[in-house]
Amino acid sequence: MDGSLVDSEPLSYNGKIFYGSTYSASDRHGKNGGAMRFNNSVVEIPQFRNYDFGDQLTFSFWMKRTSKLNYMGIINSGYTTESLDIRVGRENNGSFIFAQSNWDIGRTSSLSRNVIKINKWHHVAVVLNNGSSKMYVDGNFIHESNTGTGSLTVINTPVVEANVYGTNHENFKGSLDGMSRTHL
Repeated sequence: MDGSLVDSEPLSYNGKIFYGSTYSASDRHGKNGGAMRFNNSVVEIPQFRNYDFGDQLTFSFWMKRTSKLNYMGIINSGYTTESLDIRVGRENNGSFIFAQSNWDIGRTSSLSRNVIKINKWHHVAVVLNNGSSKMYVDGNFIHESNTGTGSLTVINTPVVEANVYGTNHENFKGSLDGMSRTHL
């Protein structure tokens, strides 16, 4: 997510534009072309179809939201909350962010209120660990939810960025930078 849809990690899980278009944008340091700007666009990563994320996974990214009018998907594996879903909401003037994950044994939700500012860069980390979901924003622990032991549900859809349903619905408006996933 450093100004392109090319995955810099060894597996090369490159994104492809499914709907709309993306643009390079200035990153959190002001470097031109260091981030990606989304406005009513959808990016799919097809290699994650039927992907077994296991029971330990971390997502980390920088985001700058430019609209507070609606819910907006950032990353998910399916349509709504099939396995994992990170999105911002319209509550409290657009300052709400949450992560949901479906495990073999139940669902977890990490929620925050009043932490996301419009037109400001924020670092978000969601740590999924064996039925637990922890959220951090700008290095601060926000919330934890637990269900018990289990693995993330495997589903037959690609991971989608900047959207929730894989179509023109609840698209992210803003910029994303430095998106990564790590298996623990």
